[in-house]
Amino acid sequence: LRVKPKNEGTCRKFSKEKLYGVRVCEETGPFDPSLVKGEFQALDHWGMRTVFEAAARRQPHLVIHVGDMLYRQGPCAQDTGCEAINPGRHWGDTWRGWATDFFIPAKSLLEAAPWVVVRGDHETCARGGYGWFLFLDPSPYPEGVIGGHYCKDVTDAYEIPLLTQKLIVLDDSIVE
Repeated sequence: LRVKPKNEGTCRKFSKEKLYGVRVCEETGPFDPSLVKGEFQALDHWGMRTVFEAAARRQPHLVIHVGDMLYRQGPCAQDTGCEAINPGRHWGDTWRGWATDFFIPAKSLLEAAPWVVVRGDHETCARGGYGWFLFLDPSPYPEGVIGGHYCKDVTDAYEIPLLTQKLIVLDDSIVE
């Protein structure tokens, strides 16, 4: 997992000028693990488990997760310390990818409280959208579609009434 990505493996050309100290990707292409640059974490040091467990200990009444559940979008570059994801394909928009990045680390918090999940830019159709619609999107899954073969770019906004408030959930996953 890239914790501080410099290139997530899809950028072909970066801007010469920086925006808030970061070069912006000007041209993208298909995922290429040889382009990946940044810091990585091995499977046994995935920091989200620690965050989720700490949140579960606080016994929340409601969890609102604002997106980016799936991080490992492709195989790990060699000699970076995270090659353990490669043999079992614990990456990408697959059950193993979702389980490794989200469901297993979040187990304690998923059991602690109800969740409202918001689709992030890691859950677009090109990256993790099929799993998003299969596992987390609150809309009914379309009839006749084989599980894991459905995605759409944008979903409609919806509201969730609470006792004295109302949550409005917007899909901004493709906003750049």
